[in-house]
Amino acid sequence: MLEELARTTQRIAEAVAQRYGKAASDFEVQVLAGAVVGVAMAAWFDQPGDLEGFGDKFERGLALLESGLPI
Repeated sequence: MLEELARTTQRIAEAVAQRYGKAASDFEVQVLAGAVVGVAMAAWFDQPGDLEGFGDKFERGLALLESGLPI
């Protein structure tokens, strides 16, 4: 399971790095990728098996990240 999370995080990091002209290994890129994976996990665990609910929660979580994660 951790290997799959690491692989997913790396794929996201590669996409982010390419878009912003950075290395996928840059700490900031890795943190962003990990945060996106964390949003996906939180959205899934909140409503397991509910794909529509997952999509809504995932978008909400990304909006939270984008706005600086206000609590």
